[in-house]
Amino acid sequence: MEEIIGKVKNFSPREQKIISAAVLLLIFVLFYQFLWKNQWSRFNEISAQVENLENTIKHGSFREIKVMELKSELEYLQKKYRLISDKFISSSDKGAVLEIVDFFERYGVVSSFQPGEVVKRKGYNILPVSIVYEGSYESLLEALKKLESGKRIVDIKNIKMGYKDSGGSLVFTAELKMYLYQLIDKQPSALSKFNGEGVEMSWKRDAYPFRPKTKPSVQSQGEKEETEKRDLSSESKPSLSNNTSSTSNQSQEKQAEQKVSPNKHEGYNFPQNTKEKNHEGYSFPTS
Repeated sequence: MEEIIGKVKNFSPREQKIISAAVLLLIFVLFYQFLWKNQWSRFNEISAQVENLENTIKHGSFREIKVMELKSELEYLQKKYRLISDKFISSSDKGAVLEIVDFFERYGVVSSFQPGEVVKRKGYNILPVSIVYEGSYESLLEALKKLESGKRIVDIKNIKMGYKDSGGSLVFTAELKMYLYQLIDKQPSALSKFNGEGVEMSWKRDAYPFRPKTKPSVQSQGEKEETEKRDLSSESKPSLSNNTSSTSNQSQEKQAEQKVSPNKHEGYNFPQNTKEKNHEGYSFPTS
């Protein structure tokens, strides 16, 4: 070692600088090859992992915020759907259509209840109903006001008012023809099997679906027999009928109507040529 140092001292200053530069270069190459190169690669790898984690956290936070927004929107839509669905009769509740009878019973007496044939629409059904109310004119007006502001959607198409003799006194009567609306549940129901025909066609196919059960007081024996046959056939007819049974029942009703006019009810008449308008949606009854 001492010999090497002695030889270096014997070198000229220029040679000593060259040797010093070569030694430093060798040290730098060794440092770069064995230390810096591996550490730099490791540094780049860790930096990429950190960046990926930051992006994951960022996207996770965004998704969490989006989930909260969607959850809030879903709750709002569910609440809005419940408010709208409460205006309809549920198709899963078979007795819900009788709500209208219970309602008018609070203001008088319902002497007749006659449902028409269900008309199917997209997402809901139209239920034609006719009732005969007995009571007072003031009570009927109050009932109609309550009905208009109620939660159920009811479309009153026709009201015929009059008086009838009951035990020597006159009793106010009103026959109301109206449409109720039924929301079709997701589960299949019996009412969802009706064909999608128009309301006007429903009236034409059934000779008079709103004919009240109350019959005129004066009838001949032949008229009573024809009326009883017609009632038996209409009561025994299944709600889901094919075209053959529908045509047969229609011809029977036409024969019976030649004897008894369904437009007559205890001294007042429905107009013979009343045309039903095509029903595009629903509306609240007008006062």
